[in-house]
Amino acid sequence: MQNKLTIITPVHNDYKTIEASLSSTAWADELLIIDDQSDKDFIDICRKYTSTIYSRKLDTFTSQWDYAISKVRNKWVLIIASDEIVTEALAKEIKKAIQSNEIAGYHIYRKDFMFGKWIRYGGFYHSHLRLFQKDQCSWNKRLVHEALETKGRVKKLKNHVLHFSYKKINETILKYNRYADMEAQEKINDHEAKNTMPSSFSLFFKMFYYGTKESIGLLILKRGYKDGLYGFIMCFIKGFYYFLIYSKVYEWAYKKKNKKKIMKELKKYNLPENLYF
Repeated sequence: MQNKLTIITPVHNDYKTIEASLSSTAWADELLIIDDQSDKDFIDICRKYTSTIYSRKLDTFTSQWDYAISKVRNKWVLIIASDEIVTEALAKEIKKAIQSNEIAGYHIYRKDFMFGKWIRYGGFYHSHLRLFQKDQCSWNKRLVHEALETKGRVKKLKNHVLHFSYKKINETILKYNRYADMEAQEKINDHEAKNTMPSSFSLFFKMFYYGTKESIGLLILKRGYKDGLYGFIMCFIKGFYYFLIYSKVYEWAYKKKNKKKIMKELKKYNLPENLYF
């Protein structure tokens, strides 16, 4: 008996790319959509491709994946985002790959496109473990940059997923800002669990050190300059992402340390506490 595959696609009003994405995965034995409270019109589009749609408000990516996988009926699972496309060559390779029960999962390379140009350098071309046997892999517990983990044997496929996430500069910055919120929250949770408070100097240092290190590292060591101005832009946006993370941790620390002072200032102007807290 041949092994069967479920493709999971998380969605949230991704009108521009959803039909191209779902039409590229229609060959799967099961296409499962996990919806983060999208519009009715958007869900109607999704229903053209599958009736297996579950609605769950996104809290963390890991819990969203765990919920989706709990609904899967088949042995093998493939994760495809709503702005990603599976090529015909990759589809053929996947159908063959899942017939091996000795492999726990497969890494698949992804081609990221920015404004229609493939960003090949700067660390943006890499593979992810995203095709796997559901009983041999599990998600780590990170709020952002979550990843699958397995003790089983893993291989890499040759063909690519196409990724069309970076369509506009403002959309790209908003995306990184959301991720920075989650990563900053991880660091805040760690400080609260340990009952520690970061110093302003340490956060100032990390803001500039990690931001600069990331930008220059991607631009030079990862050869981001070879993608021209597109590569330059993406490398520095990625560096700004780390600046944002530690800025958000600083915001939390400052408010926590200076709550009485801030409250006094608010009362002076008859302003509500929820203006800052």
